[in-house]
Amino acid sequence: MHPSGSSTDEVGIIAAHLLSQDDTSVHNKAKYVLNGPEDITGKQIVDMIEKHIGAPVKDVSYKDVSFIDMLYEYQYSTTKQSKNVIYSIQRAPETAWEGKCSTSTTSKE
Repeated sequence: MHPSGSSTDEVGIIAAHLLSQDDTSVHNKAKYVLNGPEDITGKQIVDMIEKHIGAPVKDVSYKDVSFIDMLYEYQYSTTKQSKNVIYSIQRAPETAWEGKCSTSTTSKE
């Protein structure tokens, strides 16, 4: 937990610490598993943003994966990459949407 007692800034603090090092090359291609202190919903994230900016957030679109269409069109359509494989990314977040992901660490990494 952050010394101030707030755990909401931990990821930013870790990122700032890593990026402020004189030599960041030791982190190239490194993997870091960061878990929050609690599960959070998209609505809770929007609420935090609204509180931080002091204004309502309008036109929130949850579960929007339409960017995959643009990604395929502009980056992969002219390659030999499988359209089915690229579009399978649209199904990737379903586990989280179904509530099957949690902050519990399942890996010993």
